[in-house]
Amino acid sequence: VTVLSSDMATPRATRTPWPTRTPQPTYTPTTTPEPVVVEAQSLSLNLSSAGRVSVVLHTPELSVAGLQNDLSFSADAAIVGSNGKPLCTVNPTINKSSSTFTFLPNGCGAEAAPCTKVRAIILSFDNVNPIPDGSEVYNCVMRSGAQAGTFTIGVDRVGASDARGVSLPSIGISGVVSVLATGEATATATQVIAAPTQSPVHRPDGGPSAASDGSGSASASGCSLVSENHDAPAWLLLAVIPWLRRRPRRALPRTRSGLH
Repeated sequence: VTVLSSDMATPRATRTPWPTRTPQPTYTPTTTPEPVVVEAQSLSLNLSSAGRVSVVLHTPELSVAGLQNDLSFSADAAIVGSNGKPLCTVNPTINKSSSTFTFLPNGCGAEAAPCTKVRAIILSFDNVNPIPDGSEVYNCVMRSGAQAGTFTIGVDRVGASDARGVSLPSIGISGVVSVLATGEATATATQVIAAPTQSPVHRPDGGPSAASDGSGSASASGCSLVSENHDAPAWLLLAVIPWLRRRPRRALPRTRSGLH
């Protein structure tokens, strides 16, 4: 029998500790706000008659201080022009007095290519208050031709900005113009206006189809004859919104009481 000394005893294996589990990060879901929606309302017209198409803003979650969009149309249901400008009117209750409306493509009308779009830029240089959800933003006079049918009012190149000038997600919803044949009843809540009889205006395809509002003579096609580059980004105008918030107010001169 061999007796081992304590120095020669076999050491016992030590247990390797289990590695600690690294806690996994918890997933916090993020909610994406609903986009701003610019919608062209549908309307019905009789043959060779005029009415107004309304453009409405839907923004249940985001505050919109300014926006832009293009409205496309066909020669059979065209937006009417006067003095080279579209007969479009911004809703006065939203207080966006610096809004502009321009026919596209650039230089269209008369002897050039027919106008197929209107670009609307809705903003104010002295008011960045949000446009209320569900508001009619603007409306435009449309004139039907001599052909019955259904024609699209397209809404594209939509953009929106908040009071700080931050771009907001936005989409467009197109509308429909239903031109009804003689004898069909019009089923629309849109007010139909009588065609004025002052200066004649012609449809984008060259045929006479509308009249001016009496403010002056119209261009040969009812379309804008301008030299500006209207395909440039309209965000150049919306970018003034942050500047408006920081602009100092001009002090009014003081007058002495009783002096004239």
